Amino acid sequence: MGKVAAIDGRVFTWKGRPMAEGWRTAFLAACRRAGLTDLHFHDLRHTFVTRKVREGWDYKRIMAITGHKTFAVFQRYNNPSEDDIRAVVLADPPRK
Repeated sequence: MGKVAAIDGRVFTWKGRPMAEGWRTAFLAACRRAGLTDLHFHDLRHTFVTRKVREGWDYKRIMAITGHKTFAVFQRYNNPSEDDIRAVVLADPPRK
């Protein structure tokens, strides 16, 4: 398992220092190199929420990480796929 950076409120750093500028340019360059033409930075938030819900994390913890204050707003970021929904329907009920 790789290193986990300390949580200090900064997501993007360069050589250990917070990036106030330049992150957008770096993100767009990475998208170009990866051949992604319709990815927006904010899409990463949707992906994070959806994956954490899929992994079984409870919404209160996810909301604490993403900073969502209300469940209604949080729900906009959870985008389950047909496979996610099918898995819930076909799964055994949770044990009490």
